[in-house]
Amino acid sequence: MKNNLKLLGIIALVAAIGFSMTGCPTEVEPPEPTVTWVSINYTDVTIERGGVRYFFATVEGENNPPQTVTWSVEGNGQSGTTISQNGRLVVSSNEFEAQLTVRARATLNPAMTATATVNVRIPTVTWMSVDPTHVTVGRGGTWSFSATVEGENNPPQTVTWSVEGNGPGTTIDQDGWLTVSPYETATWISVWATSTFDPSVSATADVSVTVPTIWVSINYTDVTVERGGTWYFSATVGGDNNPPQTVTWSVEGHGQAGTYINQNGRLPYRHTKLQ
Repeated sequence: MKNNLKLLGIIALVAAIGFSMTGCPTEVEPPEPTVTWVSINYTDVTIERGGVRYFFATVEGENNPPQTVTWSVEGNGQSGTTISQNGRLVVSSNEFEAQLTVRARATLNPAMTATATVNVRIPTVTWMSVDPTHVTVGRGGTWSFSATVEGENNPPQTVTWSVEGNGPGTTIDQDGWLTVSPYETATWISVWATSTFDPSVSATADVSVTVPTIWVSINYTDVTVERGGTWYFSATVGGDNNPPQTVTWSVEGHGQAGTYINQNGRLPYRHTKLQ
């Protein structure tokens, strides 16, 4: 009888324990996500300098891994070539590297990355020309030149102008405007245009410098002056290319050193008896 009671007690205890375990189940932790692959919407793309392109990435794996990535750009030659953490790539207008790499790195597992190749269209200068290539300009004259820069991928048209073989006062500004000095002694000078993008490429034009036709007139051609008197003369210089109005005055045929003319055209006459 006692054995039966003990057996019943054991059965009741086991039943109670089973009921307790069934009524309060243990929580099971969900499996951790894992990253098995990262991909980018572009694998190879071509962009102009100064261009913008948007990238996005897909993160694949088990148990729904987060889609967040860290973006970076590699191989760029300018600090202005950047990519934001939204995948917006900006290529600097001065970028000189022809190929870049955009990388997306999974934030859950930084060892898992994807890359895209970005080809940058770098301009090249193959030829330049100056217009006109030959011109004749008189001393004191001016001329306007223009330059064309040719090449691939739309090279900049900006040039640096210079002039060679000239004397003082003959200049060219950075708009291509040549001014020949009225006192230029060279008969030939060279105008040069050099590409600002590729200074190894330049073009030239020849300038023939001519002496302009000049005539001089005096306000009086015949005048009578008393001994000891004074007279004022003026001169007009005419001719091509607006010659300067400066003249050198002199008096000839006089018998006294006191008879002279200054460089303002004033003729004084010293009253002195000839010996």
